[in-house]
Amino acid sequence: MQQAVIALLSAASIASFVVGVAAIASYPYHRRAKRCLEQSVPVDPEFRQQFHDQFGVTEITATSVPLFDVLYHTSKLDPYCLEGISHLHHAQHFQNLGSVVGFLHENIIPASADAKAWRGMIHKYQGYTGEQVEIDHLRHVADPNLVVPDSGTQPGYDVMVHDASGDLVPYQIKTVDTPAAITEHFQRHPDIDVIANREMGKAFIEDPHVHIDPTLSAQDAFHTTDATFHGIDSLGSWLHHIPMITLVAASVRHGVGVVQGRKSVADALKQTGVDVGAVGFGALGGSKVGFVVGLFLAPASGGLSLMVIPAITTIAGAVMGVVTGRKIGNWLKSGELRAAQAALKEKAASLRSSFLANFAHMLDALRKSYAVQDQRFRVAASKTQDWLERLLVPTVMTKFYSLARQRLRTEQGNARKFYTSLRRECRDQKDEVTAGLIIYAQGRQVFVLSEPVQHAWESVDQTVRAVEREKARLA
Repeated sequence: MQQAVIALLSAASIASFVVGVAAIASYPYHRRAKRCLEQSVPVDPEFRQQFHDQFGVTEITATSVPLFDVLYHTSKLDPYCLEGISHLHHAQHFQNLGSVVGFLHENIIPASADAKAWRGMIHKYQGYTGEQVEIDHLRHVADPNLVVPDSGTQPGYDVMVHDASGDLVPYQIKTVDTPAAITEHFQRHPDIDVIANREMGKAFIEDPHVHIDPTLSAQDAFHTTDATFHGIDSLGSWLHHIPMITLVAASVRHGVGVVQGRKSVADALKQTGVDVGAVGFGALGGSKVGFVVGLFLAPASGGLSLMVIPAITTIAGAVMGVVTGRKIGNWLKSGELRAAQAALKEKAASLRSSFLANFAHMLDALRKSYAVQDQRFRVAASKTQDWLERLLVPTVMTKFYSLARQRLRTEQGNARKFYTSLRRECRDQKDEVTAGLIIYAQGRQVFVLSEPVQHAWESVDQTVRAVEREKARLA
């Protein structure tokens, strides 16, 4: 009898230990269930298309072309040449670069590509460029208070410089390729000295009335003037090529998608066309508006701001055009994606409804499933020993079945808590779609006890896959 009591106490100790171990072992399950509820849903409940947030190769190309155009061509505009143009055409009262560009295009720059006419124009304006170079040189080395006439066509002289006695002495500035212009000046104004470029040094080496400035060069003035007029003539000329360049970039991008198997050839052609129409022409329109605004904000005299201001306004206009065009293009391209997303909302809400409607049935099926398992363990234990032997001197197998039943009850309780917590989470969610996606995130096997819920889960899964395929096709 004493041995029986000892055995009973031992069995009770073992059972208590096992129950304690089982209780401790259930903690990780609770953690896993909680993490399962808190894990991120694989589909954004707000249904934001990821490709909407991308500024890809096509968009970057469409905005970089106008930026490069403005920076490249404005970098050619020489301040001395612009000052010479403004001084010559002082009656126009140029207030900004836009007025200069407009005037030159309408009245000065030849419409045809005739090289002779272009060269004649450059030769004419190179003298005014050299004049500004020399005036700036004299202001720094001779007289900071020199006087420049308002008109660039003032007869006889271009600048008046104070001499040692403080009197103003007029000078004619000549930046020429041949001595004829200087000789002609002396025929008309023999009393006004000439400041000439270094190329005229040999022709007037002994003439005291011709002052050669070694820093002034007709060749430099010609090239500077030529570059400035080419820059003005070509400003914005590359903007018209944005749609074609966008076509190349979009073709490569969507062609890669065809090679990778993400989209069909028909999809690639359609999306390329939409990108060119929306992004390409959006960038063209926006950059043109920004370019015009920049020209009328930039100063007429040149300088760093002449490059910076048009560049900023042009790129800002291009970006706005691209963003607007991309939104329109994405809307046009994403019709099937929107349909799939609408279907996903409907399926997710249906999954939630199905889960709540079949909740009681799942708990009942859960109870019956565990009851069947428990009955099997009880029958197996009864076949191993009768009830008195199981109570007093249980064998290893008898104890195994006892512990198995205890663990089964613990698992049943945990399973009930999991489903109850999931139902509470769904009811707390104001959005039915989000609640449905939380249920979907648990996985199909969680709902194996309810065929209607499994069918609803599979329907959501198919729609999620359809949404992901559409996103991949649009990427």
